[in-house]
Amino acid sequence: MEEAVNEQMAHQGTFTEIVSKASNRKGFFLVECFKLSSACSATLMLFPFSTQIIPEGWLTSQDSHIVLCSVWVVSAVIASGLMYKFKRRSLMMVSTVGTIIILTSTAIWYYLRDFTPVSTASTAWLPLMLLVCAVFFETIGIISIPNIIKGEVFPINIKTKATALSCMTACGFEAINYLYFYDINNNLGMYFNFVKSAFSAAFCLFIVKFYMIETKGHSLEEIQEMLNPKKLSKIEHRFSIVEGDESFDQEKV
Repeated sequence: MEEAVNEQMAHQGTFTEIVSKASNRKGFFLVECFKLSSACSATLMLFPFSTQIIPEGWLTSQDSHIVLCSVWVVSAVIASGLMYKFKRRSLMMVSTVGTIIILTSTAIWYYLRDFTPVSTASTAWLPLMLLVCAVFFETIGIISIPNIIKGEVFPINIKTKATALSCMTACGFEAINYLYFYDINNNLGMYFNFVKSAFSAAFCLFIVKFYMIETKGHSLEEIQEMLNPKKLSKIEHRFSIVEGDESFDQEKV
């Protein structure tokens, strides 16, 4: 590992290597997709707008904001412990599926309140309970894991450059979502903000299912091999040849 680190540090990385090398390109693609999903999450939307979003039920809107912030802190502590016990892909699967279910239910409540004659006055407490669950599910995966992934998939010589780009694009995605919050609310309805976040979680689930690699417990070299399909195919080919030779020898004996 020390030799690999020294070899990477001896070569000064450039921004072009992020997209010119297959393993770096795939790693950057994963990080950008996850950053897009986290930027569209309901958690980040609730911090500046929770007092406008959550109706007064058991608690006032201001008290609800304090509750959500407290849940976020507790969820972050729990997430840090879960990441040492469970695989990254498993946590992301649980996070995305839970988020989709909860945010879809939240969107239905707001749609019934704003666009149907159904009375929701007796269930004014429900959005806070649903959003508490949504904050928890998003924090244990969609919010937290992308920050770990970007520190694991890039070689040391380009890590700072790739991380800086991912942070800038994440801030850009967040700015766009904040900018159009009131436009969506006024033209389409409050419910659509949660529909958007649910679709974002569904997109994240698709990336996790078909593109994400498991990084927990693997060295940087192993992660780079998994990200490089050509190198991985060569490794699998050599492994199959060795297995074939062993089976041939056993049959011969």
